[in-house]
Amino acid sequence: MRVTRKPDIPWRRYRSTSPCRSRDIPYPFAYGRTALTYGVRAIGLSRGDVVLCPDFVCHTVVESLHRAQLEVRFHPVGDALTPDWSRLEALPPESAAALVMVHYFGVPQDVLRYRALCDERGWRLIEDNAHGHGAMTDGRLLGTFGDSGISSPYKSFPIRNGAFLYLPSGTAFHPPDLPCQPLRLSVRMVRSALRRLQDLHLGLRGLIRKCPPYASQAAFRDEAVLDWAMDTCSFQHLAGADLAALRRRRQALYRVWQEWTGRYGLSAVFPDLAPGAMPLVYPASTDSPTASVAWFRWGHRNGVDVHSWPTLPIPVVSENGPAVRRWERTVCFPVHQSLSPPELESRLRRLQPPALP
Repeated sequence: MRVTRKPDIPWRRYRSTSPCRSRDIPYPFAYGRTALTYGVRAIGLSRGDVVLCPDFVCHTVVESLHRAQLEVRFHPVGDALTPDWSRLEALPPESAAALVMVHYFGVPQDVLRYRALCDERGWRLIEDNAHGHGAMTDGRLLGTFGDSGISSPYKSFPIRNGAFLYLPSGTAFHPPDLPCQPLRLSVRMVRSALRRLQDLHLGLRGLIRKCPPYASQAAFRDEAVLDWAMDTCSFQHLAGADLAALRRRRQALYRVWQEWTGRYGLSAVFPDLAPGAMPLVYPASTDSPTASVAWFRWGHRNGVDVHSWPTLPIPVVSENGPAVRRWERTVCFPVHQSLSPPELESRLRRLQPPALP
């Protein structure tokens, strides 16, 4: 059995293409990048406004802000993926109109400190919780602390698409009447079919001879997507999800990986999980880019989806600074899949770690 980063989507859900017409908060979209663009427009950011964004971030976040005609300026985060607070706090109010914060991998950041900083300076807070739909802090869902917030449950739930835009009550926002994304044979569907055949031990794993190029920043840049609505079937699946049970399971799987990889020299990016975390993956740091590649190949060879993240914005890649060095040493292990923690432990007992140089 493959240990995947996301459960396969049941084939019956591929047949449902009717758009969700919910007009409640949160507002449903097909993709988080669409929700992000509509969100910054809804809170009054306009052409040329400066938005501060962490340098360790997916390129789609920056492209969504550019689509809203905003100017993006980067600020650094450290290895714990927290900002240099003294540097942010030294910025004058007029230096920006908004600040982006990211709950990396579904692990809550200090959102109250971000909120206080933005309130003090008159900035809008854009809260990116794309990785952790259902994560909580202070008894509230992540994504609901900002002036605009998003989550992208399609990244980890068995649904075709799905993202939510969160706006404070009273925000003047008229949801667009978007069509549903057309159904067509996608790479994801083909991969799903291949995985099912592999699980039947038909020996098809060798059809994919090479490990995906996870060590290349040029390999996984997402193409632009049109504005689509979330489909009704995906919306209904999320409405019925037991988020508390999912948090417990993902956290338990996270700790299995943390204990096992810790024996072989990997260190957790987040050694301690907050109670409300909804981890997308278990992110760990290696000693070198060479060690990261060894783990990617180990995962491919053993049917475990070990991968890199993120595909950084082009200006950050061009700078070739600390964010790129951090990316080279970050490997992600899957926690959202059909295995229970005892099953994962049993699987790992049968595996040997990669031989590192």
